[in-house]
Amino acid sequence: VLTEVKTIQRKQKAMINTFINNLGYQHVAINCDHTSGGVLIASRLDEEPKFIYDMPHNNIEEIYNEKRCLTAVFSELPLNVVAHYSPFYNVDTPGRTEQVEKYRQTFNEFIAKDLILNNRQPGRGRNTIITGDLQVAMTTQDISKNCNENTPGSLPQEKDIFRELLSQGYTDVFRRLHPNKNETTCHSKYYSKTGKDLQSKRIDHILTSERIIPLDCHILPVPPTLSDHSAIHATLDIPRQTILPPLKREEK
Repeated sequence: VLTEVKTIQRKQKAMINTFINNLGYQHVAINCDHTSGGVLIASRLDEEPKFIYDMPHNNIEEIYNEKRCLTAVFSELPLNVVAHYSPFYNVDTPGRTEQVEKYRQTFNEFIAKDLILNNRQPGRGRNTIITGDLQVAMTTQDISKNCNENTPGSLPQEKDIFRELLSQGYTDVFRRLHPNKNETTCHSKYYSKTGKDLQSKRIDHILTSERIIPLDCHILPVPPTLSDHSAIHATLDIPRQTILPPLKREEK
């Protein structure tokens, strides 16, 4: 999964697809436009997934007209992979905080309800991975020691919405495996009180649903000439089949 993917012309998407195909990824989908960064999912699995663009049936364009969400639905595992590039909580722009807050709440609703409905399959037994730039650092362990915590990416209202997402049964894979590590993924001068010092937060995440077992997760530094974000790599044990008791019919 890649975030902040931007293409200016349609032919650039074809060029990116070809490049990634040559790396061994059979299936590639990009959801972005020429005005803002979006997301990309690439898969080496034999099965061609069904791709869901944006958040259908949520009127997300009326809230935030940028392409920031892409879901790959695999039937054989069964598995949903949700790539998400959450909008930045810029307190300096009038009306931005309310707009972003509504967008993030809509994303939580999409994960809780509409993702299952759009698949037209029972949610019971399906596994889900949510990954990307989710723009939230939850604790002081997720920011650099010189970082100003009271800045976008670690504000109380942002943490509250993120907790709502986790409360649906999702695990922060890195924190689950490394409860005491202080590591970060995004490096910016914006978090600084002076606007000059480079400071960092762990705002890029891999979240997994309950039946997925995290085996390994580590942060891979990326040269600053390529990106202001580090990469995250995880190894997961994903059950291929889940046998559950039949649903009980409600008594009328």
